[in-house]
Amino acid sequence: QIDAFLQFCLLEVLVRFNDNRLPLPMTAVYSEMRAAGKQVLASLESRRRMEAFALQVVGSSCKAQQHEFLERIGSGRCQPHHVAWTVEVKSSCFRSLERLAQFFHSRRLIEVTKQRWHKRIPNSPNTRTCEELLLKRVHRDHPLYVEHFLCSELMQES
Repeated sequence: QIDAFLQFCLLEVLVRFNDNRLPLPMTAVYSEMRAAGKQVLASLESRRRMEAFALQVVGSSCKAQQHEFLERIGSGRCQPHHVAWTVEVKSSCFRSLERLAQFFHSRRLIEVTKQRWHKRIPNSPNTRTCEELLLKRVHRDHPLYVEHFLCSELMQES
């Protein structure tokens, strides 16, 4: 569910994203994802939409328990209040921001490139190689983006 929550937060950021800011470091996008996660959890309607998006059967292990849990939530017998919704890459299956970015790049939701440069070490003739992931493009015609955009528009209208 944490992976789905990260995806939801990324889509929240991308829906409000202005292309004039490109290229943007993925660390800045992740910071905006964390802020979007807090905003989603603060709004009851956004939280319900996120829970509907994130609370679904994940993987093949423990399917019976997952179905039972989701059935109890759907019937109203159980509330997902015990789920600690945090936008934390380290607690997801991605484990790093680079893997998260590469995953959504492979899904063609975003375009990411790696920028490399040499930085001089102070008081030394040596340099070190630095690298950073940059968000280069948002594919606004991607089905996930379009669906999230339409849901966001409907929520703003009501």
